[in-house]
Amino acid sequence: MDQELSEAQLVGQESLRINIQIDTQELESSGLEEETSGVNEGEYETDPNQAWTKCLKNPGHKNFIPFKNFSVTDLPQQYQHQDIFNLIKYLGNLVVKISVAVTSTSRPKYKENKLYPCYTNKGLRKLRYGSGRVWDVQKFGEGDNRLCQCKNCQRSSSPFKCWGEVNIVTATHVVFDNLEGQFAKCWWNYSHKDSNYTCLEGIGVVNSNIDTDLCYFRCVTHDVQLVDRLKIGIDKYNEQCEVVYQNFTKNLGTNAKLVAIVSHPHGNYRHVSVGECNQVSKTPSGETWYSYNTCTCQGSSGAPVYHLGKEKVRWSNHPHSGTDMPVNYSGVCWN
Repeated sequence: MDQELSEAQLVGQESLRINIQIDTQELESSGLEEETSGVNEGEYETDPNQAWTKCLKNPGHKNFIPFKNFSVTDLPQQYQHQDIFNLIKYLGNLVVKISVAVTSTSRPKYKENKLYPCYTNKGLRKLRYGSGRVWDVQKFGEGDNRLCQCKNCQRSSSPFKCWGEVNIVTATHVVFDNLEGQFAKCWWNYSHKDSNYTCLEGIGVVNSNIDTDLCYFRCVTHDVQLVDRLKIGIDKYNEQCEVVYQNFTKNLGTNAKLVAIVSHPHGNYRHVSVGECNQVSKTPSGETWYSYNTCTCQGSSGAPVYHLGKEKVRWSNHPHSGTDMPVNYSGVCWN
């Protein structure tokens, strides 16, 4: 049953304006019965497995490759190179499934004359799924004089002194504001039924921009070894982006069309989809957004979009944003 939040719980939320389109079809929603069933925006009542089976956008999901099975031969022939394959694997190792348990009352009703995602559920406890990636991490020890900020530690008389902060990048329509960030969870390494995945607790939003559909939010963990692993993974991905840029992108120029997306379609296991970029568009400030034919589904919102033609690495965090079928498009970020 839906639980409406009190005004006191929702105070202080920021109202933001809308400038780019987002398609609600990209957001998987279900009820707050521990990640199982519910309805949202006219969607059928379902769970991730049922949604996968009943999907109308990509019946059978033949263009979604399980991350654990992804191989270099799954790339288009002209891109079948170990360096490119390694880059996508390193990227996938940073991808998380996101679940958000509440919908902020600050979500606007319309965005360019279209109903904004989840507006009809604002103020309610309704679980929905998206995707994102680990962008940065920080580890704290006893000498740092900073106590863990997770909910349990905030209530505890002996909070953890050794803990880690994990920053996630996703789409704003997945995690809209600080309230939603506090009710978000991230599932890292959710790849198959036997995978040793980890749940990270959201503690709030760092920056969220409705104009670019780009959001950064924080999670915490007591597993400091995981923080070390993620830091190594981030460094590997950043270094591999530079290798691929030097060896391929500079030579291919505008012919570098490959777009790879690693996401959790329908809140399911991690999958890879590959396709081509249709167009790179620029904002007046020089930021870019992409349109592409790479397959996406509900639950893919917020997933990292890797375009072979991008130049920057650390600050190039285009999230998958929406669809105007058959074309999909990203949020806005530096290229």
